[in-house]
Parts: sequence; C-alpha cells; structure tokens
Amino acid sequence: MGSNIYLQKICEQCGKEFTARTTVTRFCSHTCSSRAYKDRTRKDKVEKIKTDTIRIKTKEIGEIQTRDVLTVSEVAALVGCSRRTAYRLAATGTIKSANLGQRLTRIRRSEVDSFLSLPAKPAPQEKEYEISECYTVGEALRTFGISDKTLRDILKRNGIPKFQRGKFVYIPKKLLNEIFN
Repeated sequence: MGSNIYLQKICEQCGKEFTARTTVTRFCSHTCSSRAYKDRTRKDKVEKIKTDTIRIKTKEIGEIQTRDVLTVSEVAALVGCSRRTAYRLAATGTIKSANLGQRLTRIRRSEVDSFLSLPAKPAPQEKEYEISECYTVGEALRTFGISDKTLRDILKRNGIPKFQRGKFVYIPKKLLNEIFN
C-alpha cells in the first residue's frame, strides 16, 4: 500500500529541496545517499586512526616512564622536544649521559627529572632607552663616517643593543660615543 504523503524536505548531503514520500527520508537521491555513506565511513576511519595513534603514544610514554635508562629519542618524547635538542643537552652536559658506542647514547631517568625540576631562567630584561637619547642607523653612519657593515660589526662585537620603533632602528648614543670617543 503506497503513501499519499508528500513532504518538502531538504537533502542533508547537497542541501537541495526535494519531495519526500516518507517522514524519515534524508536524501534526495541514491547518489546523495551514497556520498553521505562514504563521508560517514571516511570520518569513522579517520577517527579510528586518531584514537589508535593517541593510544599508542600514551602506551609508549607509559613504558618510557617506567624505565630507568632512556635513549635520546625516548628523552625527546618524554620532554617534548626534538631529538637534536636532546642530543645537544647531552653534549653540553646539561643532562649527564653515557655514550656506549656509536648511536648508543643513554640517559638516566633521574637526570631528566632533575633537569625538568630546575627553575626556568628568566630572560634578561633589556634597558629601555628614550628615542631622544639614540641615533638612528643613518645618523650614526653620517656622524661617525663609517660604513653600514662596520657599524653592524661594532654593534655585534661590543654587544650594543638596537631596537626598532616604527620604520627606524635606534642605537643608544651613550654607548656609541664611548666607543668612538
């Protein structure tokens, strides 16, 4: 027995208006129904992959936390940095490590914990200079009769700060005058 109901609905896939003969119809055609099914299965696959990845990562970190001796890759995963940074920390002695041979650098878990518990070093605050007490780069070049590269080298060699306000770069007059006078 057929239905005499005709309803105007909007397709959930393409957004077009269509006439439905049942109250549960969601799509205007077989094509839209197939596309919606493909989208739904694709989203399910992506979601499954994401959950698997998260599960594997948490499992790896859980295993890492139980070990006493770690590889550089494990330290990088635990700390949340790159392998290169972990190697640099080991090479500079920030974290004590033992090199058991080529590609066999090992680090104690206690070393990593003590490194992470160190207080963060505050960034050095730069002294604020008034613009009236500073030369622009162009003024400094004209005043002292030097080239751009020479000025750059002097600033770098003596650790003189420079700062930018708007389109001009400023250098403290006092520090430059001490060098040239």
